[in-house]
Order: sequence, then C-alpha cells, then structure tokens
Amino acid sequence: MKKLITMMLMMASVFFFACSEDEDKKLSPEEAKAELNSMTDDMSVKLDEMKNAEGFKAIEALNNMPDPFVETMSSGKTTIIQNIKKYTLPLFDKTKVKSIEGNFDFEYWWGTYTWDQEHQMWTVVFDDPAVTTDDKIVIIFPADEANMNNNNATITILAYEEVELSVDGYYYYEPIDIEANIVVDGIELVGIDFAANWGSQGELEMLDVEVFVLPFTFSINFNIASVSGDIDFEILYNSESLFSIGLDATFADATMEMPINIHGYIQYLSVKFDIDIDVQNITDLVAQVQANPTMYTQEQMLEMLNNEIDAVVLVNGVKAADIEMEIDALTDEPYPVFVYTDGTSEPAQPYLEEFVLSLEDFFDFMDSIYG
Repeated sequence: MKKLITMMLMMASVFFFACSEDEDKKLSPEEAKAELNSMTDDMSVKLDEMKNAEGFKAIEALNNMPDPFVETMSSGKTTIIQNIKKYTLPLFDKTKVKSIEGNFDFEYWWGTYTWDQEHQMWTVVFDDPAVTTDDKIVIIFPADEANMNNNNATITILAYEEVELSVDGYYYYEPIDIEANIVVDGIELVGIDFAANWGSQGELEMLDVEVFVLPFTFSINFNIASVSGDIDFEILYNSESLFSIGLDATFADATMEMPINIHGYIQYLSVKFDIDIDVQNITDLVAQVQANPTMYTQEQMLEMLNNEIDAVVLVNGVKAADIEMEIDALTDEPYPVFVYTDGTSEPAQPYLEEFVLSLEDFFDFMDSIYG
C-alpha cells in the first residue's frame, strides 16, 4: 500500500509528462485558464474549513482524556480510542499501538461511560447481555477541552473488532471492523464505517472506509492482488465531490518493485488531471539510451517519452488542455506546459505550484494529528 500511496502522492506533486489526446469537445483557452485559477482559490478556502471542522476537535478532546477501557489508571491505553482517532481520516502513516490489555474485547465493555469532571473519572453502567439493543458502547464526554464540565458529546460504538498481528516477534492489533458515530449538542458530527483485511506480515490487503465529518465525507477503497493494486480516495463537501485521487498499477511480479503500467487521476471540483504511463516502454527506452547515449537527440527523446505518457486536463469532462513537456532554451531543462485547444501554450508551474502547496499543507495537517 505504501508503494501505491507514494506513487499517488507523487502524481499530486508532479504533473510532468504528456502527449496530445483528441477530444470531441474542447474549452477555449480563456475558459480553461479561468477554471484553473478558480480551482486554486477554492482549494485553499475548502481545506482551511476542513481543518477547523468541529468533529476533529471532539475526537481530539476524547483522545486526550483518560482511557475508559482500562482496569486501573496505570494500565495505559487500549487500542480502541487511538484506532478510532487515527482511522477517522485515512491515508496516514499509522503508528502501531500495542495494547497493554491485549486484544480489545468489545462485548466485555458494552455499556455507557459518562465523564465525571469533579472526580476526574468515568462512571460506568454496564449493559445487560440479555438485552440485545444494548449491544454497544456509549461514551458521554465534553467535546470542548476548555469546558470539561459540559458533557455535550456522545460517541456510540456499534461494532469494533481487532485482529492480532505478529511481525518479528512484536505483537500488536489492528482493527478489521469499526462502526461508530459522534453527536455533539444533538448534531451528528462524525460517522465511521471501517473494514479492513491484513496479511500475515501486517501488510494491509484491503481497506474500505467511509468517514463523515460534518460537512465533509471521506472515503477510501484499497485492494491489492498478486501483481496489481488500486487505491481511490475522495472528499465530499455537502455531498458534492470536492477532491478525489486514484491510482491503479500493474507490476512485473509479486514484489511490486517494477510497475508495467500506471494510470491515475487527480480531480478538484470540476478540474481533473488524468494520466496514463506505460512504464515498461519507458524503462526499455532508458536502457537503450544508457547503452548508447548518442542514439537519440534530446528532441527525439522527449517526443518518444511523450508518446508513452498521456496526460490531459478536463473541466466537467470537457478537454481544457494537454499537459506536455518543453525544453527550456536557456537551462536546457524540461518543464511542463498546458497546451490549449487553439495550439497556444503556457507554463503549467504557476497554476500547479499553488495547488500542490495546498495539498501538501492539508496532508501535513492530517499527519500532525493522525500520523
């Protein structure tokens, strides 16, 4: 999964190669430039709003409180709260958490837990096993760390299951099923629906997650087979697709070290970058040049490379521009350009730099909290 995510994020940081692709419908250069400028401005506004979502603050407040699922104050923490926190948003470098209590026994802890600020403790009413409607965990706590006397938040955990993994003699637990939600002041701010499969060496083989953090919804789907893998990540804003990124790759063998073909896309609102790379042919081309550096001119190399890489910018499914490479006459270095439908072109860097910086800022924010 790390290899797929690395390639996916590289695409987010580098819109490099391209060759022309015919489309029936085409935007004018003026329309295309307007959409690209609007994309950058909207991205910054939406990502700032996402960082300040009240659901994030509630989860952080709960994570900073004593763990309700330990027998004594010195027992440390169980995995459940950390896992709900770190899987609320996917695509982070997860730090493995070793539970001192061992695998979390969800049924054992069924009940309602209420924070008592005066005594700095949880009061618990355990559920009656004979009452099937009570087969859950309810945690009532203050969502605002500045007002710990106000238990205005409730997290309800309807399902939670872990699997024990062992790598190099180190035992730890990862979740395979989570279903939960958080309500603050009567409003549902967070909903989590999580499913995963893990391999014998702790590697993630399948991930299917949908997380609602008002007004955003995050979803991630990841699957890996013997010589292929795919990953898709999407953010909805008030049910409208805000940002999505996906990648599927085919590899030469099960080590997944050498990709044969990579197809990916990055979309923000109406603007979509779609890229397809024939890696095997490019690898063969590089090997030829290494064997005989004077075989091709620089211009021939660039043309052959672009023939193996298709990249296009679409706006609402309509072609706005091709992304192509040109050679800087002064520095002799390649750089990406947008080639518009009238044949004119301009450097892509001014548009893409701000867009990529916004993405990097957002991923840094998520990693700082959930990484």
